[in-house]
Amino acid sequence: MLLYEYGRSQYAFSRILTTVERYRRSREIIDRVVPSKRVDLIVSAPKKGSFQLDVDVDTPAKDNTPSFDALFALVLDRLIPPGEEFLDLVKSLAKIRLAEIRTEEITGAAVSDHLARQIELAATGETYDVATAFALVRWARRSPNRALARADWSQEELERAEKLLASDMKRKQLVDHHKGQVDGADIDKLAGRVRPIFKELAVPLGKSADVINIGADDDKSGLYRFDRRRLQAINERHLDAEEVELTVKIKNFDVESSTGSFRSEEFKGVRRFSLDPTTKDTIQSEIIIGMERGSIDVVCAVYTDSNGIISSYLVRNVA
Repeated sequence: MLLYEYGRSQYAFSRILTTVERYRRSREIIDRVVPSKRVDLIVSAPKKGSFQLDVDVDTPAKDNTPSFDALFALVLDRLIPPGEEFLDLVKSLAKIRLAEIRTEEITGAAVSDHLARQIELAATGETYDVATAFALVRWARRSPNRALARADWSQEELERAEKLLASDMKRKQLVDHHKGQVDGADIDKLAGRVRPIFKELAVPLGKSADVINIGADDDKSGLYRFDRRRLQAINERHLDAEEVELTVKIKNFDVESSTGSFRSEEFKGVRRFSLDPTTKDTIQSEIIIGMERGSIDVVCAVYTDSNGIISSYLVRNVA
């Protein structure tokens, strides 16, 4: 693995683990990993394998906070909500399997009513049960059904879906068992904090690696598995139609990229911003003047992630 990619990835992983473990120990959601907010996490001695990093987290949790692996699973589950990523594939497989089930009913080889009902829901719904999706993909990879051969997906695509859904299913078991122990709003905030860091964690996917696995205990491939395509979904953001007006103090601004960061009394910490390409030539000089003056009123659109957490601002005008 390239040293630069490995180094950036491990630094990002340490920030993600620290953010989650800090919350587990103190219920504090930190904006940045500064020396006063760090937690002591011990790295085990390297073992022979595929760039495996083992981190020991054995500090007892306070109150009713779940174990680290359960809390981490809750946070990871927010990054790619189960029931969305393979929706089109699962729908298609479910329709083919339903047709086969009806034939099996005639021949006396019908499946259970529960499974048939779950497959029917997967064929018509706007989401899917992870266990049902996993069962459908496993069936499709092994079935001689000729309708599958006429479909527009490859065996490589089915293999990818099977492996990702396997980790999703293991994580869901932890999530279902512990989801009542932590405030859902806190989990959303934690997911919002670690989401941008995943881009750094995934740097080796550029050249050195095809897949990154995050596991717990002896299950090194459980909890979370992602590749380049899943990373794109993690980083996906949405631009809200509604605009907001803010009084901000600009911390820095790069003229060439038309990006920077600012502070405001409307939120904690520093937020990133960029200038709207359609108005940047008009407002760029005013942004620079406002930066020198100390504060400026701006009209912005808001970028949010899939959890509705604000990730950055698009400055469209100066108020």
